[in-house]
Amino acid sequence: MDRYFSGITALRYLRTPPQVLALYPPLAEPYQDSNHMKLASSPLIEDILHTPLDCTVFHANKRRSSKYYRYHLSNTDLPFGCFRPCNHGCYVASPPYALLTSAAFLTETQLLMLAFEFCGTYSVYSPRTRTEKLLQDAYAKRAINPTDGWNRVCSATGKASNLWKREPLTTPDELLAFCTEARGLAGAKRLRRVASLVTGVCASPFEAQASILLGLPRRLGGQGYHFNNNHRIELTTSAQAIYPHTCCYADIFFEATDEHPALDIECQGRSAHDNEAASISDSNRIAALQSMGIEVIPLTFEQFYDADRFCAILDLIARKLDTSIKPKTERQLSIETNRRHDVLVDGVFE
Repeated sequence: MDRYFSGITALRYLRTPPQVLALYPPLAEPYQDSNHMKLASSPLIEDILHTPLDCTVFHANKRRSSKYYRYHLSNTDLPFGCFRPCNHGCYVASPPYALLTSAAFLTETQLLMLAFEFCGTYSVYSPRTRTEKLLQDAYAKRAINPTDGWNRVCSATGKASNLWKREPLTTPDELLAFCTEARGLAGAKRLRRVASLVTGVCASPFEAQASILLGLPRRLGGQGYHFNNNHRIELTTSAQAIYPHTCCYADIFFEATDEHPALDIECQGRSAHDNEAASISDSNRIAALQSMGIEVIPLTFEQFYDADRFCAILDLIARKLDTSIKPKTERQLSIETNRRHDVLVDGVFE
């Protein structure tokens, strides 16, 4: 019997860097492991996937009781490409189908954060102790190239973080198109609702968090702003004299209007902005943009986390956009508080 991993198991697989997955041997074939004992002791299962494994089956008689598997029956035709073969003796759900089959196990905020992550250029993955040792040993022996696969973000002191850079796994448009194809399947309506709230391509969890809190409709706990993520800005010749690059990318960008100049909100994470060289580069970049008439507001996680500072930030953004903040009702304030609490977690679902 082929194994079709979906749900939380597929999420864990898709969020694991390929160079890490390459360190682990394939799972034993089902016919070689009738009592699942080899499966239970597999390093891939122990370190990355964990049990119970979410597994999709296509016939009711395949859905047997097992402490190692959590079977999900699919008795209807699935959209093309819902599963992809991998190098570990199994099939893994595509990013859209992994999100769809995880919807029942996640809060809406968790599902939204994961949708932002899958549509973004980052992944959050914390290797276990054994995995970290395997990875460092492989680098030391040059068994794998550190530049192959995803790029791990390190602090100014060289300490490796749990943030990895990669190409997007999917796009908001692909998610919405998938939801149309998956109409009628459990979780499709919920995933469509979440996918419609993804504002664009984010490069870090904090950018996603800020985009959610600023971009969600007010009735859902956000501020209802419309902006672009990862917006490319071509630098003028004079701006390049200050910041020697031909272009840069704004994390959260508001186009200029007759009422206000263009506004760039920069989400400054600790790992990318905690040394002197990074600070100088940021200062040069801000000066270059301001020389082009673009307002820049650098923001930190702490400013979003503290309620009073967050209110002050909202006032500042409103002034820069030459608009006023309409007071929220008690219900809207309650939803906003709960949403901030759920969004501003230390990391994302793992």
